[in-house]
Amino acid sequence: MHMPYLKILRIPNLLIVVLTQALVYTFWLFPLQGHLEIDLALDPIHAALLMVCTLCITAGGNIINDIFDQDADLKNKFKKAIVGRQISESSARQYYWFITIVGGAIALYLAIKTSNLPWLFLYPLAVYLLWEYSKRLKCMPLSGNVLVSLLCAFVIGIIWFAERQSMAILQTSEPQLYQHLRLHLIHYMAFAASTTLFRELIKDVEDIPGDMQVGCNTLAVKFGPTLSKRLILAVGLFILGFTFLVIGGGSQNGNLLLFAPVWITTLACLFLVLRARETNHFKPISKLAKWLIVFGLLLYPLLYRVL
Repeated sequence: MHMPYLKILRIPNLLIVVLTQALVYTFWLFPLQGHLEIDLALDPIHAALLMVCTLCITAGGNIINDIFDQDADLKNKFKKAIVGRQISESSARQYYWFITIVGGAIALYLAIKTSNLPWLFLYPLAVYLLWEYSKRLKCMPLSGNVLVSLLCAFVIGIIWFAERQSMAILQTSEPQLYQHLRLHLIHYMAFAASTTLFRELIKDVEDIPGDMQVGCNTLAVKFGPTLSKRLILAVGLFILGFTFLVIGGGSQNGNLLLFAPVWITTLACLFLVLRARETNHFKPISKLAKWLIVFGLLLYPLLYRVL
């Protein structure tokens, strides 16, 4: 496969998605199955198929986003532009539909395999929301940011949805353990959503010049960087407080030091936001915020265990 066809998928982002779902199964769900002899809806092979299905949704969203952004990308970052420069728009659309159809076929198979017909509606809904985000919502104040944050939480929530029958069995047989796992999943989803929103708001300030050129009316463009900075600081402080309370109460042996990379990275981002005076100052902050997401999503299941 030619390099542009890999680059447009955003491979690092896809790795984060698959690792997040793999960690939920490896550290939370599969141990329950072995310990309590509860049959999960998806065995390891079908859980892997769920991950591929989620990857298809995410990859398709990345492609369609580049398709709708091609004019702005060619104007604002010509060397990095893919659609319209390295790949034609027609080829990109064919690539998008191929990946979307493959994911849809997997979703159909999983729906039949697990007798879970709502899969048939959930997959096209996620695809549609990413299409709407790329076409309209990303240029509306806060709407696109919130949607992306919720879809990142959906990466974890879809596992809960897929395993809801086994969760119902667990709730009946081990209600205390069920509540424990339920809180794990809710907290993990909240972390994914809040850190994604944090980075999205930072990127909005970074992209103000380019967004103004193409008429994209984001929160940072409409209300200015000052309000955006205040909101970024508020979300960052929420992340610090939330994770300290959750990890402090749920980590094994109270070992908070292992979660230190998350707090150090968050504090570094907040410090740099306070010092930032120009929009280009937000570029390194955006990269640092991405590491915050990676650190948290990888460390969270390791420290906040079910059994």
